[in-house]
Amino acid sequence: MNPKIKFEVFIHKVDGLSDDHKIDAQRDINQRATEDLADAGLDNVHLRLDFICC
Repeated sequence: MNPKIKFEVFIHKVDGLSDDHKIDAQRDINQRATEDLADAGLDNVHLRLDFICC
């Protein structure tokens, strides 16, 4: 695996949520994605999660 590869996850359609719900959604998505990557043997992958609107 190439350690220089970057993964970015864009969380779409959250503009109607409160800030607390956005943070909870981001935390949940990050946890699930990290666990799935670890299950696949990709423990050293760093994810970047961003909110986008529209």
